[in-house]
Amino acid sequence: MNQYFFDIELISTMSEEYISLISEQRNVINKLLQQGIVSNFALSSDRSKSWLTINANTEQEAVSIVDSFPLRPYMNYVVHPLIFQLQSSMYFPQLSLN
Repeated sequence: MNQYFFDIELISTMSEEYISLISEQRNVINKLLQQGIVSNFALSSDRSKSWLTINANTEQEAVSIVDSFPLRPYMNYVVHPLIFQLQSSMYFPQLSLN
């Protein structure tokens, strides 16, 4: 499995259609996070930029995932294949409440 980093520019027209798709976009991202397909997601405070890392077999597979996003018509992106990505959560064991 490879990792692909997406640097996304959001083109917000704040149209009714754009606003109506935000909830659906959040649901898609949350589902992909739960499935481990998206490992990181960030949104800038002015909501003009977004960054995410996708785990996929190929770059085309990663691109097709992003191309299926509800807000895709309002996005421009650049994809960067990664060699690796370090996360602080990798260094701390998850707590078990058992």
